[in-house]
Amino acid sequence: LQNLGYHVSVQSSPVGIHQLQHFDAAAEILRDVNDASDRLPDFARLHAYQLEEYDAVVMVDFDTLVLGSVDEALDLIVGDKNGGASGSSSSVSAVFSWEHVPLMSHPEAKASVINLSFFVLRPSKDMYELLVATLKKAPFSATRGWGSTGRGAFPGWMTTQGFLTYFYDEVRNGAKVEMNQCAFGNTAESSPSKLITNGGTVDCDS
Repeated sequence: LQNLGYHVSVQSSPVGIHQLQHFDAAAEILRDVNDASDRLPDFARLHAYQLEEYDAVVMVDFDTLVLGSVDEALDLIVGDKNGGASGSSSSVSAVFSWEHVPLMSHPEAKASVINLSFFVLRPSKDMYELLVATLKKAPFSATRGWGSTGRGAFPGWMTTQGFLTYFYDEVRNGAKVEMNQCAFGNTAESSPSKLITNGGTVDCDS
């Protein structure tokens, strides 16, 4: 990547398992998911919030295909009138779509979780510090997952995906904008893709 002109920054997780307040409940599952004895490598993604030299940062999975302009999503961050208040609860901190994944205990049931294949965020060291502090003390249950509400066990539930779903659902609910999943982060789910709106449900291909 460096030979192609990319700047590569290697980061480790900002939190170790032993720093988690609910270590006893989470440790075994986190070790299995992250395949590490005391570090949580997937949470290295949180360092993206420290890139304050940029107006907006996009986390994109390696298997995500960008088919057109994403300015509409970026403008929700860059054009936010409250954006100058770094870490402010009134500013938009993240722009993303939801995806519906099967629960591991009941595959016929699905949980709505943040789709990290295309995730736009506002860099803010204040928000980064809040995320790390929240991660250390976040309530956790082996059956519920992160948070007091929880979504149960789903693929990615104990990684950054599960934690950010909890964070933007229970901690900073007003700091997010949810995108049209038909246009952004479409995962081509096995069931017909639908967009749930205030006015009802719409087929993505309509």
